[in-house]
Amino acid sequence: MLLYLLMTGQASLVPTDAWPLVLSALVLAIPVGGALAIFGMSEGMRLRERGRRLRYTRGVSLDSRRKPVLLLRSFGDDELLDPRPLDFFQRRYEETLARTLRRLGPVVCIGRPNDSFGFGGAARLYVTDEHWRKAVCHLMERAVAVVIVVGRTEGLWWEIDTAIATMEPARLLFFFPYGAKSLRSGSRIADLWEFVGRWNLSRRRYDRMEAERRERYREFSRRCQFLHPLPEDPGRALFLDLLPDGKGRLLLPRRKASWKHAFGLANVLVDYLPGRMGRLRFDVDRTLQPFLAKLAAEGRSDSS
Repeated sequence: MLLYLLMTGQASLVPTDAWPLVLSALVLAIPVGGALAIFGMSEGMRLRERGRRLRYTRGVSLDSRRKPVLLLRSFGDDELLDPRPLDFFQRRYEETLARTLRRLGPVVCIGRPNDSFGFGGAARLYVTDEHWRKAVCHLMERAVAVVIVVGRTEGLWWEIDTAIATMEPARLLFFFPYGAKSLRSGSRIADLWEFVGRWNLSRRRYDRMEAERRERYREFSRRCQFLHPLPEDPGRALFLDLLPDGKGRLLLPRRKASWKHAFGLANVLVDYLPGRMGRLRFDVDRTLQPFLAKLAAEGRSDSS
């Protein structure tokens, strides 16, 4: 508005009678423009996620030459977001995990029955309710690794108990996520509020997500007492894997290597923010490197 007035000669940098109009336009434009920008980012994320899911309804083919990575989770965690502060492209945790786990093999999970859209991340295998346990056992027999998003449903706990009883301990990885609502609440105002809250990450919101993460770990520790003694407190860790002797090992979050920021000063400043803001901006590749290296070493020993 100011640029238009200057170009048309209706305003100048020298105070004139037009300046009250210019100042009024600025006062109005700043909050309105900010609100429109935030709404556009939120709605853009909504449309982006819908487009990605439509694309995945065509199906993702599995490479039968490679053993799969089996991802287990509660259906209620399908749309659990990776709540990274100051991130315009907020993905779901599943997508973030799948990018790293594909190094081991194609990532697959059991799909929610009657789901009309696909998901980015793991390929879906759809089975009937009476056959899902057989499908899970079949995939476990073939899997190079089983990654479990720890939750509370009894179906998931059957999968956890089965994986611990039948899989080699070193091939198991447990994930205790921060809880964040999806972009599909059904209300655009609620979605906008959630987006702004995640992007800005208030102390209250962080405390709520942190409590959810710790509660998931406590439930896991309580129900898995038959394992080697687990660490009582997860600290900052979101992942726990098992060593060959069955002992639990917490994988502390690690940030991106400095060389990856060679051409992005802004990314350096964002990823190394202090406190809660920087704590959620960890690098999954580096965090899971001990787990990936362990499986790679086992693969070399098996082939020799």
